[in-house]
Amino acid sequence: MNDNGADSNRNGNSSNGSSGDPAGSGPAGRDDSVVEDSVVGDELRRLFHGHEFGAATSAVPVLDTATIVAGARRRRRRRTAVTAAAGAVAVVGVLSAGVALSGVSGMEGGRGDREVIAADRSDTPTGPGPTGSGPADPTSAPSDGADAPSDADSPSPDGDDPTDVDAPDAPGSRPTAPSTPTSGDSPAPSSPDESFETEPFDLPGPAALGPVGKSPLSLGMTYAEAVETGTVDEGSGPPAAGQCSTFAVSDPAISRVAIRGGHGIVRFQAASAQTPEGIAVGSPRESLHQVYGSSLESSGENTRIKRNPDSSSRYVFTLDGDRVGAWRLTVLDTAAAC
Repeated sequence: MNDNGADSNRNGNSSNGSSGDPAGSGPAGRDDSVVEDSVVGDELRRLFHGHEFGAATSAVPVLDTATIVAGARRRRRRRTAVTAAAGAVAVVGVLSAGVALSGVSGMEGGRGDREVIAADRSDTPTGPGPTGSGPADPTSAPSDGADAPSDADSPSPDGDDPTDVDAPDAPGSRPTAPSTPTSGDSPAPSSPDESFETEPFDLPGPAALGPVGKSPLSLGMTYAEAVETGTVDEGSGPPAAGQCSTFAVSDPAISRVAIRGGHGIVRFQAASAQTPEGIAVGSPRESLHQVYGSSLESSGENTRIKRNPDSSSRYVFTLDGDRVGAWRLTVLDTAAAC
């Protein structure tokens, strides 16, 4: 259909040209250019829309996005694996070269050290020196140092080469040669008890009840002051003036304290406490007399008194057989004590 149109256009053009108008001039020239453009366009459309061009373009495969991305990832993984393998091979090569170099230098240094050790040991006598027990046998000592066997030439008791045992691991270091005994007597081995000997710990002894009391309580302290320390039980309240009452104490070293109204604390009854000199319940009678000597007064058969004039107090010990059965700290004023 397009070919017929093109022929008709050409016929028209030829008829127009036969009319006597020169080509390309006037309106006829513009119509010729339009016709030529139309012909070229028709030819191009025929070529690109023909069945041959469609078959050729359909043979080219078109990949979807997922396939393209997967292929790119595979190439990236291959590139990463190749790079990592190359780095590992380089590291292994460097380490192998370092080990080989250190092994060669260690062998040379160890050989030189073993030669030095062997030379030193050849100059050191292997047997003990002569003692005062008798004259030395001149035939037993070598006349020349070259003929005397050295430790480097004789096998060790364990059957190993002493140069191999004593050779240092690192090149350049030289161990100290073992000292030889100067006498034939071998040192006595230390006993296990001496090796693991430990000193005993000093455990703290019983708390001391001094001439004025035991902190935070002291002789003469009022009921309110004693309760305020938090170590004295309130009991039934403060005693009246001139009255005496005992109160429990939270301190295990003291069993009870006695408070007289108007005088405060006048007595400490000891439990596990001891005097500053170390006398406590259960101490022997002999120890009591040895510690205090002539300052100890007797009050009856089983009572001993030790006065503390500087603090206006006294210790009263009650004996139970040959030991101290109980003791207490009281004020010197017997009228105030209870």
